[in-house]
Amino acid sequence: MAAASVQLGAIVIIAKLLTNTALPVPFLLAFRFVMAALVMAAVLVWRHEPLLAAHRERLALIGIGTLGYGLAALLFFLSLRYGPTSTLALIVYSYPIFVVIASLLLGQGLPARLVVAAVVVGFCGVAFIVWTPGGVALRPLGVLLALLAARAFFRFQRRDTGAVPAEIDLLHEKAEVIVPLDDETMGKVRVSVGMSVSDVYALAAERGRHYERGDVVQIVQVADDCVHVR
Repeated sequence: MAAASVQLGAIVIIAKLLTNTALPVPFLLAFRFVMAALVMAAVLVWRHEPLLAAHRERLALIGIGTLGYGLAALLFFLSLRYGPTSTLALIVYSYPIFVVIASLLLGQGLPARLVVAAVVVGFCGVAFIVWTPGGVALRPLGVLLALLAARAFFRFQRRDTGAVPAEIDLLHEKAEVIVPLDDETMGKVRVSVGMSVSDVYALAAERGRHYERGDVVQIVQVADDCVHVR
């Protein structure tokens, strides 16, 4: 979590520095995503996992990457030309507020209390910056692009809050055992995917293996009625 936070902060700073150069934004994003793809490919090879996603998942992943995260990143980079990086980043990364509100309006339930607390703190931070006496120097186009980027992030993340994650989301995720289980007696595990916290039925993947409450396991297979862990 700490490493992810540092990485997110570094992306914002690097994005501002790069947008001050003469390089076009599409080129910067293309270079960023190609480098990320190479790193991910190396990790997959090191873990002896296939480089290609399952056939039925490829179109969905392409759509999420281009119309979801890719579009959001493009809009964010473009917005940096029209205002202070810190303020625009606050607007863009306020999208979890939209996610939580949407989950409530759609009847998907309240997310975990820690998520709600984080959203409240984030909203207060944005409000403090925006309503500071003297204001901030923002051009309307920059605000518009930042809001559109936040909206794109919201569309990208909305299904991960308060909803049961899809199979592709659960596979290989870490989970905590909340009801003891073994290879014959089904129990339950709690798994966090994105901003979602879900309790799912589980069986041990290895014969004779037993897990007690509080054990940390990994989901290695997803079936129709439960997941298998080890």
